[in-house]
Amino acid sequence: MNKAIFKQPFFYTALVNFILALAFIFQKGYVARLGSFLCFSTFIVSFYKTNKAVRKK
Repeated sequence: MNKAIFKQPFFYTALVNFILALAFIFQKGYVARLGSFLCFSTFIVSFYKTNKAVRKK
């Protein structure tokens, strides 16, 4: 893994969203599933922005 990825702020946002999504998966209820989906979606977008920023350099 490239060390430049750790210098990007979106990487840490993606990491927090991934952990939150994992926590929401194991909860019961419709709201928890919706929260998990939103966190995973934000994780994917943030990680995409991180990779895009690293490749530009």
